Amino acid sequence: MHAFTLLERKGLNTVQTRGPFHQNLHDAIYHVAEAHFRACWKVVGRVDKLEGLRSESPEQLQELAREIVDKLASSQAVDAIDLQPEDRRDQTLRNSILWNCDVLRYVDLYEATRTGDVGIMEATLPHLAFRFAGGRNSNYLTEILELLQCLQHDWPPTLCDFVRRRCWLVNMTGCPRNFLPLDKRQEYNIKSLKVTDRVQGPNASWDLLKARSPAIPMLQAVRKHLEKQFRSLWRGVSHTDPSKAQDVQRLEDSYISSKIHSEEEGHTAHMKTDEVRDIVTLGAVALGTKKTMANWWKRRDFIRATAETW
Repeated sequence: MHAFTLLERKGLNTVQTRGPFHQNLHDAIYHVAEAHFRACWKVVGRVDKLEGLRSESPEQLQELAREIVDKLASSQAVDAIDLQPEDRRDQTLRNSILWNCDVLRYVDLYEATRTGDVGIMEATLPHLAFRFAGGRNSNYLTEILELLQCLQHDWPPTLCDFVRRRCWLVNMTGCPRNFLPLDKRQEYNIKSLKVTDRVQGPNASWDLLKARSPAIPMLQAVRKHLEKQFRSLWRGVSHTDPSKAQDVQRLEDSYISSKIHSEEEGHTAHMKTDEVRDIVTLGAVALGTKKTMANWWKRRDFIRATAETW
């Protein structure tokens, strides 16, 4: 809420707001993350400006990066604060470390999705299970548990490989960093059908999608060609935010002046709402006792036939 208020991002400062804000939220997360880690580089590198790190060797920069992860973006750093007496804990620093931990996971998964790295996506599944367990997202937790069970035990290797390669991501361009989750690509297809076939009304049916989807790439290519030729209605092909640099700088200055990445006496939580729960750790600890997991396993734990009876 602090970041969204500072950046004047309307509609994002409360979780109760409903609407298609996914792109706005994603951009804001990336801007806040960049501001946090720029501030971390200044704190760990002991410089007032990032330009001051240009004199460091690659080995020294790598060592500073490790220090940032170990001290300002790791579960060990959170545990070190939690082990201190309650009246001495720097709650602000703890909250910053938790944010850094969580946002690195978010960035890892997003970048793996864009580049088609299904290995990283699969390696993220246990962490997602912990997060859904701690956040009480029982339906998502059930989906993750089912997928892990199938990939690790139930499905033969050929089926696992097919699911990883053909069922998670799709790239309709053949260009790097253009992979999309399959369901998101389907949404794009449906939106394209709504635009290219006005006769069917505002709602495109699955029958229409099946009949017209092979033509969608050609329709999109024709549209882009006509726009390039006539420039009557010019639209960009990527989302850009001209104020990004200013937004990041504003956040970075706020974090530096508030010293939220340095241990300062008196940075304790004054209100209950200032305390951030580590839902990933809580979910990992409680996963074995979760009712959701017990119910999921109960539906699966039954005697199965191992041979066909003809």
